[in-house]
Amino acid sequence: MIILGEAYAFGVIWSFTFNSLAMLVLRWKYHGERGWKVPPNIRIGNTEVPIGLLSVFMVLLSTALVNLFTKSIATVSGIVFRRRLLHHLQRLRAAINLRRHALTARR
Repeated sequence: MIILGEAYAFGVIWSFTFNSLAMLVLRWKYHGERGWKVPPNIRIGNTEVPIGLLSVFMVLLSTALVNLFTKSIATVSGIVFRRRLLHHLQRLRAAINLRRHALTARR
């Protein structure tokens, strides 16, 4: 049961970390009006620096990195799971492409 809990914690913290990174990237790329922003934000010229969002990301990233180096079973399991998943997705993609090419060759 401990292994399952470690794997769950590993996945959750990395999910939150990548979500906060995506929010940071969107803050820099999307310049439209937003309904809500994580405070505080410092304005330097025309650029707004999201200090609050950056600090949330840094806390999550540091927690995720500590989790990466302390939960060895979850880390190895995650790597094995990812490799198997990518292998199966690659085989599925190859089969779909083969089917597509067979259909276009018949026409």
